[in-house]
Amino acid sequence: MLILTTLEQCGRFPEERMARAFQFLQETDLLSLTSGTTVPIEGDDVFAQVQSYTTLDAGLARFETHDRHYDLHYMLEGCEYFYCTKRSGLIPETGYDQEKDITFYRDPPHDGRILLIHGDMVLVAPDDAHKPRCTVESPVIVKKIVIKVTA
Repeated sequence: MLILTTLEQCGRFPEERMARAFQFLQETDLLSLTSGTTVPIEGDDVFAQVQSYTTLDAGLARFETHDRHYDLHYMLEGCEYFYCTKRSGLIPETGYDQEKDITFYRDPPHDGRILLIHGDMVLVAPDDAHKPRCTVESPVIVKKIVIKVTA
């Protein structure tokens, strides 16, 4: 697991809610969950989104941040590149959508990427930007669980 964060963010890390997210991943038959559904885990503070999509060229994907949630991405099927960078200094492409808890950004001049394959998990904090869904060699169908944990 990669955890991308800062020392300032560590003081706000929601340990108990995060433990519930990990417990859900360990105790649930994840492959039986229906794509496109949201599964409540702990009220509005911890919930899972079951996603299925085809990866796309990194130039078509966008960096995003969330003000209220940590994002825990758990890869069930397929593979993708997952780009990440610090939120500070990014240029917004959109305003903040409070209902969806998301802001999109222009690509920064520098970023990092990791390869997510079956069983991999990455956790990003609200202070970090990420660009998921990116094709590795050719587009593939991905199924993953994204758990939103209130900061």
